[in-house]
Amino acid sequence: MPAMALYGYARASTPDQDVTLQVETLTRAGCAVVRAEKASGAGRGAGAVADGRSPTSSASYSAST
Repeated sequence: MPAMALYGYARASTPDQDVTLQVETLTRAGCAVVRAEKASGAGRGAGAVADGRSPTSSASYSAST
């Protein structure tokens, strides 16, 4: 049976925070794919969801082999 890939998730809850350290740590821990999300600060609360705006930005990182 092949080994399952590890996936990681990094999140910054405020715009002034950075996910770089989380992404690096997850990659070193063996995660093949790391999803990162950073809150934009704009549109917090129900208004962002109600009108279709996303309150966050996201990115994916793949570990090079």
